[in-house]
Amino acid sequence: VSDADPRLRMNAAWALERIKPKTESDMPRLLADLSSRDAQARKQAAMALGNMGPRAAAAVEDLTAALGDPERDVRMSAVIALGGIGPGSAPAVPKLIEALEEPSMRMGVIWALGNIGPGAQAAAEALGRLASEGNAAIGAAASGALRKIRGEGGPGR
Repeated sequence: VSDADPRLRMNAAWALERIKPKTESDMPRLLADLSSRDAQARKQAAMALGNMGPRAAAAVEDLTAALGDPERDVRMSAVIALGGIGPGSAPAVPKLIEALEEPSMRMGVIWALGNIGPGAQAAAEALGRLASEGNAAIGAAASGALRKIRGEGGPGR
């Protein structure tokens, strides 16, 4: 992932995203690719970081910044990565709460907040509103996330 060719780096990030386990030595290049001009490279980098799970906690700030990316796929990949990191993504909660406003992102954000667990307590009010709205799938997901935030269910369940 250290080649000068952005397409080669994108393909390497794509491959890393599928190969487990990832190593922390891959993080500098993946973090750099989160700022690439190429949206696909940004998306693949976020996905690869997310697959590292809690070991990618050092990427939370960069992934949080990616929540503001102009490309929806990059934003969603960042959401999923933050959820994959779990409790270490607690600093991203305020931006994740903002992301709940985007309907196409809502289910992924709810999942991520649930995986963060008690560190996502600031999202409880917003999730409570979603739990009582008319959409059954969103309501069920929000209720499940609230249980995890309250410590009634572990991350990833």
